[in-house]
Amino acid sequence: MEKIVSVKWQKELFSNVEIDTTQSPYVFKCQLYDLTGVPPERQKIMVKGGLLKDDADWSKVGVKEGQKLMMMGTADEIVKAPEKGPLLQKTCQKKNKWLLLNGEYVKGVQGSSKFNKNLT
Repeated sequence: MEKIVSVKWQKELFSNVEIDTTQSPYVFKCQLYDLTGVPPERQKIMVKGGLLKDDADWSKVGVKEGQKLMMMGTADEIVKAPEKGPLLQKTCQKKNKWLLLNGEYVKGVQGSSKFNKNLT
């Protein structure tokens, strides 16, 4: 059986969200992940009487058609591409040649003195 509810998350309101009450609440949380970007394990969904648990029985939760549920949780951070490519720097440590590449020292790399250039 399906029910239509609204879900409030932060300042957004998602209307007409379907709950398939034949599936576990975890499936509903996966739907909300698609809408909000909040992973199911970080979601807290408040229903009348408490928080919705992943293994709850919908018939005991008592969700009604048109009910407004509230969700709390933080969305995944969107990783931005670096503005510049990796920088290559030459350093000397004792008599060995060391190279600093993306913040890590690499030993035994030979090269010209034209370091400190952008590789992209």
